[in-house]
Amino acid sequence: MNVAGIIGLGLIGGSMAKALKSKTNIKTVKAFNLNTASLVQAKNDGVIDEYSTDDLSFLADCDIVFICVHTSQIPEYIEKLCGIVKKDCIITDVGSTKKNIIARANEYEDMRFVGGHPMTGSEKGGYSASSDIAFENAYYIIVPSKHTDAQTISEFSLLLEQILAIPVVLGAETHDKVTAAISHTPHLVAAAMTNTARRLDDGSDTMKGLAAGGFRDITRIASSDSLLWQSISYENRADILAVLDTFQSEIDEIKKYLKDGDETELGGYLRLAKNYRDSLPKSGGSKFVKTYELYTDIADKPGSIAIVATLLGAGGVNIKNIGIVNNREYQDGVLQISFGSEADMQKGSELLKDMNFNVSFV
Repeated sequence: MNVAGIIGLGLIGGSMAKALKSKTNIKTVKAFNLNTASLVQAKNDGVIDEYSTDDLSFLADCDIVFICVHTSQIPEYIEKLCGIVKKDCIITDVGSTKKNIIARANEYEDMRFVGGHPMTGSEKGGYSASSDIAFENAYYIIVPSKHTDAQTISEFSLLLEQILAIPVVLGAETHDKVTAAISHTPHLVAAAMTNTARRLDDGSDTMKGLAAGGFRDITRIASSDSLLWQSISYENRADILAVLDTFQSEIDEIKKYLKDGDETELGGYLRLAKNYRDSLPKSGGSKFVKTYELYTDIADKPGSIAIVATLLGAGGVNIKNIGIVNNREYQDGVLQISFGSEADMQKGSELLKDMNFNVSFV
């Protein structure tokens, strides 16, 4: 692939443009966006080579085009691109829901379309928040249409691996049911919890002042782009409603135990949740990829993280990711370090312990 097109130069589109430019062999990146300011900034940054605000035909020579607009707008662009791009061009999207998009793509037998959903993002939006490392070690769901062939999936997967994403192939029905449960409904629940605190806030700022730790962490996604999540929630409303029905039954069960004063039943309920939560893949692992993590305490002073990173690097240990754990209510260790292998994790642990760092794996 030599030429890539991006439609929509926001957080994901901007990140994709930056990743393609810095991590792949693609020579030319073109961008279509209604906001001129983002295009000019990206051009000045050297992220894109050409741009347009009103003419999709300049994407005619692209080898791949990413549609990075709100989910409800994606089918419209699939239709528009049909008569513009060359026959062997791969058209893909980054939408968080897939059934409606794949249904539209299925109408075009000659289109080389494959659905995509990068499991990455931020509560911040726009090109200014984009990053060339946004897809690193992130699941990137590939959703074929009924006309998507194995060669298209292979080429697309290879490109995703070049930007260090983790390709996972799912059907549209499965994708939407899974994301409704683990992504879309949690966002709505975070919004509901935040609005609950808003309703109960007496204006004294006590609620806001103490809303730290766990509350801030579990409601963080409520700060995301409300228009984006409005579109996602509406597009996937059937699956979300099914999840919300199940969630409501769980809330009703909790209310019953509290009303009945049944402490034993409530304890059993909480243990079921704990057991299931504890059974989730540890150390970042999953059925798709296995990574390994440990936690250690560091002093809150300049250079602390650099000391740890230098120690591990000098010891020949490859770090996949490193970051601060801001919520320590339920976690030992303030620094979270991810490794690509169990051997690296064990060696890293030994190096840290030799330097008198406290290390934990939970």
